[in-house]
Amino acid sequence: MFRHDQDNTPHESLRAVPGLSDEDAETVWSQGRVVTVPAGWSMVHEKEPPDSAYLILEGRVEVTLNKQSVTELGPGDFVGEIGPIARRLRTATVTAREPLLTLTFPAADFVRVRRDVPSFDQAVTEIAEARIREIDGDS
Repeated sequence: MFRHDQDNTPHESLRAVPGLSDEDAETVWSQGRVVTVPAGWSMVHEKEPPDSAYLILEGRVEVTLNKQSVTELGPGDFVGEIGPIARRLRTATVTAREPLLTLTFPAADFVRVRRDVPSFDQAVTEIAEARIREIDGDS
């Protein structure tokens, strides 16, 4: 993965996060790191401790659970958020199907931005909780 220098303008995929004001989007943007991920790279591995969360800005990923494909995600989708929110091991493996551009939040930064931007916390928590219900079969 490679870090990019970023300008101060939030990517349009961040602006799609429900409930974020322009000011909140700018705060979240400033706390993340823009990182490219090459095609074929798995940035999240099932049953491993969480170290980062990601917002996909460009590109698509495949999500697998028990080596079975369960979904494909793209711009505006979060990945890796369940582990740090639920304080559990990674629930799936996420592999770049094509080169990605992500807004990456190392664990400590993810905790901080969730604390500092309640609307961001609410959005990612709702996403994580829905995915946990789906994984655990409580739909």
